[in-house]
Amino acid sequence: MANLKLQDREKRMLIGGAIAAVVIVVYLVGEGPLQVYGESEQKLKQARDRLKQATAIHDSVVRKRQEEAVLQASLAAKTEVDLLTFVNDIVREGGLATRANIDNNNRAVTGSSGLASVRVGLRGVSLTELVDFLHKIYASGNLVVLHNLDQLVPAADKKGLDCEMVFVAPRA
Repeated sequence: MANLKLQDREKRMLIGGAIAAVVIVVYLVGEGPLQVYGESEQKLKQARDRLKQATAIHDSVVRKRQEEAVLQASLAAKTEVDLLTFVNDIVREGGLATRANIDNNNRAVTGSSGLASVRVGLRGVSLTELVDFLHKIYASGNLVVLHNLDQLVPAADKKGLDCEMVFVAPRA
């Protein structure tokens, strides 16, 4: 081919067309992968969030199963505890004997003959004494549960609290 001589107008048209073609190709190539990249980034963030939630749920389930295993072991061991004597000892240890009324609750509290129940009435106890009393019962390792808190009111003399509660445990 011989030398092609293009006029200035033709050269400008050719350069403009080439620039337009490059811009269109760059836009189309950049737009598709860029959009896919943005969508992938969003999906990755959602997957990480779901993984965090699944991990939290898994940890919660594992913790609950461990707590259940401890409870099942306590039930299997079925430590022999006389509930009335046990509660009476805790009351005396806490210095509440003069302000406590402890009754062997012969009524079937839960309808199960396999459970013993004890009604405890405390008069004029401070909140600290009440919390310490409950803590000693639960920290003992015995399978004793507060079944019902019938009453928790300020004492008549406005010095402390009066409360009535029922504890249950497997029969010894």
